[in-house]
Amino acid sequence: MVEKRENIHWGAFSIVKATLNAMELIVNLNKSFDYLVLLSGQDYPIKSNDYISNYFSKFYGNDFIEFFSIPGPSPYGYDFYMYHFMDIRNIYLRKFFHGFSRLLALIYKRKFFRDLTPFGGSAWWAISYNSTKFIIDFVKKNPRIIKFFKRTILPDEMFFQTLILNSPNSSNVINNNLRFIQWTGSSPNPSILTKHNFELLKESPKLFARKLDLLKDKEIFDLLDKSFQ
Repeated sequence: MVEKRENIHWGAFSIVKATLNAMELIVNLNKSFDYLVLLSGQDYPIKSNDYISNYFSKFYGNDFIEFFSIPGPSPYGYDFYMYHFMDIRNIYLRKFFHGFSRLLALIYKRKFFRDLTPFGGSAWWAISYNSTKFIIDFVKKNPRIIKFFKRTILPDEMFFQTLILNSPNSSNVINNNLRFIQWTGSSPNPSILTKHNFELLKESPKLFARKLDLLKDKEIFDLLDKSFQ
C-alpha cells in the first residue's frame, strides 16, 4: 500500500522513515480516524474489536506511548549523544565508524536542541489523529530533527516519544503502550507467547500482545479468536 518503500536495517532511521511514510499516506487519504495504532507482524489483539473501540472512545484525545526521560539506561544515555551509522550495511565499516564515534565523543559531545527535551521508550504506540498530524507537520517544518535522529541508535524508540512529549498534547499522554509483553531473564528480546500464556493474555488489561509467531504456535491465535466471540 505504501509506495515510498524503505530498505529497513535494525537500529537505523529507516524504521522511522518507513513509519513516517505510512503515517503521511494515511493522513493524505483525508479519511477521518480517531487513533493510529502501530502494530508489527508479531502483534495480535487480545481484546475484541468492540472492546478496543470502546476503550479508545473512553480515552478519546489521549496518546498511548511508553516514555522516560533521556539520559536514561543505555543506549538512551551516553550513546544517545554519539554519532551512529546503523544504516551502513557493511559490518566492518559500521564497526569502524562506531569506534571513530566513541573516540570523537571523548572530545566532543553532540548536543540536542535547546527547545526540545529528548525522551525514549517502547517502539509501539497508539496516537490520536491530532498527534499524527502534528508529527507529519513538525517533520516537514523541522528537517533538523531528521538530521539528528538519522545518526542515533534505535531511533524508533526515541523519535516519536520526543515529538509527542514536546507537542501541544503532551499533557494528555498516557505512559502505556497497551502491549502485553513477557520478558524472560536478561534476554533483550521478548518471549514468544504460546497457548500456555492464554490465561494470562485473557486476564490482561492490555489491548494487544507481542510477540506471537505462527511458526512457533498456531493454537494461541485460535484461542484468542474464540475468546472474542
